[in-house]
Amino acid sequence: LERGLSGTRVLLVGVAYKKNISDMRESPSMRLMEMLIDEGSLVEYLDPHVPVIPSTRDHPTLTGRKSLDQSRIAAADFDVILIATDHDAIDYAALAALGMPIVDTRNAMARRGIASDRVTKA
Repeated sequence: LERGLSGTRVLLVGVAYKKNISDMRESPSMRLMEMLIDEGSLVEYLDPHVPVIPSTRDHPTLTGRKSLDQSRIAAADFDVILIATDHDAIDYAALAALGMPIVDTRNAMARRGIASDRVTKA
């Protein structure tokens, strides 16, 4: 992104602690979401294993947030996609096809053979 985070629409992919599970204990995604929100970003998330963020002691402000349905992502007009947990149930090719910048912290795109000049490994 060439601008600040304030007002940036971010899709955070994966809030569970690790792939293909619903366990959120000690998930770095929760802190990441809070940091982005604190900087003024508008953050939504996609996680088929965590349809609603449960109440947690460490992240009470995120309680009750709901995962987007994967079929509604294209219409949501995000500025950037941030892959934090690489669940197998996510359609990464569909994410790449949206043409948005993708920050991939899990190498999810390359491991699936999806090449795009819009993907940045982090």
